[in-house]
Amino acid sequence: MKQLLIICMCVFLNACAQEVSQPETDAGHDVILAVFGADTSSLPDQRNRADMIKIIRYDPDADIVRILSVQRDTMAEIPGYGFSKINRAHDLGGAVLQLKTVEKNLDLDIHNYISFSFASLKELIEHTGGLELPLSEEECSSLGITYDPDRRTYLLNGDQVLAYVRLRSIDDDWHRIRRQDLVIRQLADRYRFAAPSQIMSLLNSLSAAEIRIDPEAILCLHKILACPLIETASYPFTGTQHIRNLVIDGIDNIYEPMDLMSEVCDAHRWLLDQQSCTFREPFLDLKNRMYAQYPIE
Repeated sequence: MKQLLIICMCVFLNACAQEVSQPETDAGHDVILAVFGADTSSLPDQRNRADMIKIIRYDPDADIVRILSVQRDTMAEIPGYGFSKINRAHDLGGAVLQLKTVEKNLDLDIHNYISFSFASLKELIEHTGGLELPLSEEECSSLGITYDPDRRTYLLNGDQVLAYVRLRSIDDDWHRIRRQDLVIRQLADRYRFAAPSQIMSLLNSLSAAEIRIDPEAILCLHKILACPLIETASYPFTGTQHIRNLVIDGIDNIYEPMDLMSEVCDAHRWLLDQQSCTFREPFLDLKNRMYAQYPIE
């Protein structure tokens, strides 16, 4: 794996050199990258489920990064397995099946992805020297940290950040998504002005990672890190207001969107800056199958 990361870094450095010596001809080309974090601390039958599903888009024209977090309990059709929680795809077929599932259910073409275990997140945080994060009194209590109302932030080590991004016992998964996004913002800010050698160290610190990134996307990785403006949103956009809680094959708390087309259209408008939504036939067929099997009453 480290050899792969080094090869990717070499391509990245070469692309950077070309970018300096040549005019920017691809300034209008954006990049979409999926990031999956596998929860390796759950029960044995759940240890590989994706606890973090992020779709990151860099828009060079607007110089903005948008991060769409997919709620892990969202109902999805997993190719070859039927309907279940969207994060179960990672457990059934790894990052490749997780990517296919996200693409199919959100009618997107992504191609590039990074998948890592949360254990490697701990390594990354230790590599950076910890993260300064704002914590509420409840968060401090859950993390075993003494709360100080006069403190704005707390320096968290790798284990504490790992517990922080997993935490939802004090609230819900939507708050956990916001905590994950905050950690991503902090990491991006930490490496915003990083030299190529530092970025190489960052990539090599992810010992348990699976990466598929094409050269154009590698070229934009440093731009994503350096981007001063990061916006975040969660899917489904309506939260828990317009979902139905189902049990399928003994798995409970599966969130079926009551209006799948509206939810996916909102995702396209926000993530892709689309003014109108046109869906492809495979997605429309999926939507029809979902409501035929699990009709909204």
